[in-house]
Amino acid sequence: KYNWDDRWANFGYVFVAIFVFRVLSMLSLRFINHTKR
Repeated sequence: KYNWDDRWANFGYVFVAIFVFRVLSMLSLRFINHTKR
């Protein structure tokens, strides 16, 4: 049976994954820019 709790848990996992991906991309861009100088 599909519960609302599972739906919110999956939404939270997706949100955290997107947040981590954005942070990693920002850090990688900053690191690449720093190494170019």
